[in-house]
Amino acid sequence: MEEDREEFEGGESAERMREHVERYEEMMRRSDAYFFDVDSFISIIDYYFIKNDPEKALQVVGFARSQHPFSIVFLLKKAQLHTYLKEYTKAYKALDEASALDPSEPEIFLTRGTAYSQQDMFEEAIDDFNHALSLTDEPDQVYQLMGFTYQGLTNYQKAAECFRKALQSNSENEVAMFELGLCYDILEQSDKAIAFYKSFIDEHPYSAIAWYNLGIAYHKNEQFDDAIEAFEYAIIIKDDYAAAYFSKGTTLAEQERFMEAIEAYKQTFEMETPDALTYYNIGECYESLEMPSDARSYYRKAVKMEPSLADAWFGIGITLEFEERFYEAVHFIKKAIELESYNSEFWFTLGDVQYKLGQIAESDEAYRRVIEYSPEDPGIWTDYGICLLEQGRFNESINILNDGIKNHPEISKLRYLLVCSLYFAGYRQDALVALESALELNYQEHLQLFEFYPALALDIEISSTIATWSSGRRTASKNE
Repeated sequence: MEEDREEFEGGESAERMREHVERYEEMMRRSDAYFFDVDSFISIIDYYFIKNDPEKALQVVGFARSQHPFSIVFLLKKAQLHTYLKEYTKAYKALDEASALDPSEPEIFLTRGTAYSQQDMFEEAIDDFNHALSLTDEPDQVYQLMGFTYQGLTNYQKAAECFRKALQSNSENEVAMFELGLCYDILEQSDKAIAFYKSFIDEHPYSAIAWYNLGIAYHKNEQFDDAIEAFEYAIIIKDDYAAAYFSKGTTLAEQERFMEAIEAYKQTFEMETPDALTYYNIGECYESLEMPSDARSYYRKAVKMEPSLADAWFGIGITLEFEERFYEAVHFIKKAIELESYNSEFWFTLGDVQYKLGQIAESDEAYRRVIEYSPEDPGIWTDYGICLLEQGRFNESINILNDGIKNHPEISKLRYLLVCSLYFAGYRQDALVALESALELNYQEHLQLFEFYPALALDIEISSTIATWSSGRRTASKNE
């Protein structure tokens, strides 16, 4: 019954409400006509609506109107139910009837504004909400609806202004607080968010939600120490604030304070049922600590709770790769790919693992997928180039590395790999030209050429080109 009390917050007790509903249903079974007062009917209507039975709620509205024909509340309930069902013509008709009874009722304009907003008629909705503002004694709810409407117009600046006004009217409006944070996030105005929440906290120092949102704003601004402090204040004020513990954990993880992050995540389990995302985050922390067995344990909990969580399947694969259990790793990475077939990170890792297993053709296909999905990743071009080089597929390697250089002209590693490919393909003169280009881009990294293939250090022309370039650099430096 405690659940029912929460569902019908602000109304009668659940027991009393159920009595009304049972009496009403008994009346319907008997095809009789019992009398209910206005409040009883409202309870019955709300009960059916919350139980996701708007059609039955509308039946109650019809019966209530027969007993209370001059009560505007049932016309408003009718309009709200039709709006919920997207039956807007019926909703507007009910509102017109309500307006004839009491044209100054603010709920008429709020309901019609909501219907307009649902139909993307945002300007009309704003007009009605403004009219409601002049009539209501609860402006925070009107400002909140206006904020949602401006969000629909993608005018987040105006939306933020409305949510701020809602909070000025009612400092405990948690919806407005969160939506304001969302607006600041979309507008990339972390500094403004921090300034607002600090000002708000000066007036309302015991607002846990304000401290929490301040922590979120600090996190967005990468002020991680300040973010943690804000989350801790939120927890001091409300010691069962699971979201604050979770966000504290995320911030600690950003600082690579992984054990502390794990502790913060685990504390949420004392306040709410564990969820897949929290298990996954704990797994990531253990993975970063190079504790693959512990990480895998939490990744498995995550996929058991949410089998569609591709990152957790991938995480299991990564921990197995870390332990060089490559065959098992391939299975779980493929499972992740089944769920997110265009995830280039998954394909990249699959290619690496398959290459280690000597599954060259499969590795080749995986790398091609990465190039297709994420050509902006320089790592794939170098890894694929090395893969082809080591297979003796020099001409293919040359083509891949040239494409990689076109996409990433600033990556010297690609150019030094190209030198190797050209050299072993027999294009010695082209290799020396490519070497000049690589040295010009980044002389300091020329040693990686010999890390790739130490035998190149014995080639007189290669060594001479590097020595000549080094001598030229020293001369130029002296002249400067």
